[in-house]
Amino acid sequence: MDDYQHPLFFEAKRLTDKEKGKIRRYFQKKRDSGGGECSAVEPAEGDAYKISFVAKEDQERVLQKKFHNISLPSGDVRLTLNRAVAPQTPEAVAPQTPETPETPETPEQPSCSHSQVNIYIL
Repeated sequence: MDDYQHPLFFEAKRLTDKEKGKIRRYFQKKRDSGGGECSAVEPAEGDAYKISFVAKEDQERVLQKKFHNISLPSGDVRLTLNRAVAPQTPEAVAPQTPETPETPETPEQPSCSHSQVNIYIL
């Protein structure tokens, strides 16, 4: 009987065995990923990989986290896990580089402070 009945999928560029091992260890650590006991990382289709969990609760906790940032020898990766194989944006699979926070492209709105009170409301 297969103990790992709760699979999740992610996309990544070709992973080495060492990188697959590091990703598995990340998902085994509940404090880092929300995961728990899990299978080895296996190729699924195309650039997709599969990792399966013993407990459904572990799978659900992993899914609650939108991104999983993992440091690999080739650089940091940001993974998004899904219940099924699905295409992801290149940002989700490419090594991360430090970036500055993006500013919204909407025009600045005047901010409202607590000292501005509309006397007609009172």
